[in-house]
Amino acid sequence: MQVGMTQPQVFGPKNKLQSRPKLLQRSMIINHLSFMELSAVGGKQAFPKNLARDGLKFISGSDDFYVDEKMKERALKVGLPQHGLNEDEIKEFISDYVQAAKNALEAGTDGISIAAGYGFLVNHFLDPLSNNRTDKYGGSIENISRFLLEVVDAIVDAIGPKKVAIRLSAQNKHGGMSGDSDPFNIAQYAHVIGELEKRGKEGKRLAFIDLIEPVDEGKFMPGAKTSVKLSILLYLSGKEILQEVVV
Repeated sequence: MQVGMTQPQVFGPKNKLQSRPKLLQRSMIINHLSFMELSAVGGKQAFPKNLARDGLKFISGSDDFYVDEKMKERALKVGLPQHGLNEDEIKEFISDYVQAAKNALEAGTDGISIAAGYGFLVNHFLDPLSNNRTDKYGGSIENISRFLLEVVDAIVDAIGPKKVAIRLSAQNKHGGMSGDSDPFNIAQYAHVIGELEKRGKEGKRLAFIDLIEPVDEGKFMPGAKTSVKLSILLYLSGKEILQEVVV
């Protein structure tokens, strides 16, 4: 399977793995532990021209979803319309996520964080703007949560829950997401976190849940559209800690 990742050396074959010092440059450091973020780009940051050149698909959670009209124009110009993953491809992606997690641990990181926000592929499935599927991965709150939870379950089964975290951005509009403009998101993310808590009570509590919340425009990064506040719920060593930092 061919996919574009922000950390291709982790997602790729073993001989592409980098050393621990290089991995730490791309990791979150929590309580002196490093967590490598695994993020499938999807239509958010992909370049259609480059994908077409390399014979890759322009993937998304649903067909015909583009970040904006300019991206759509670029994709159609090179004959590469947005492609919503079918169920067989979803299974392949889940297997790739598991392999990526194993590669990250082998390379020396302490754990991995599933990037499920900011318009990355998992976010495409979670957001009502980008998920117009009519199969078991779309429609109801439970179905829309399915892909994310299947990724979580597969990675947890492979490397254990204490080495797995997740990053969510329910209110963020980056990458063409609906953010706080759709009240449906409140129920959607409440369901997701409820499902993760249910797993926690069954002995599969994640290392932490990382929630990204937009707070101020341009305050910390002049000229930037949005700054973010990170609310990190930690479950390390079985003890819950609430920690908020602003970046």
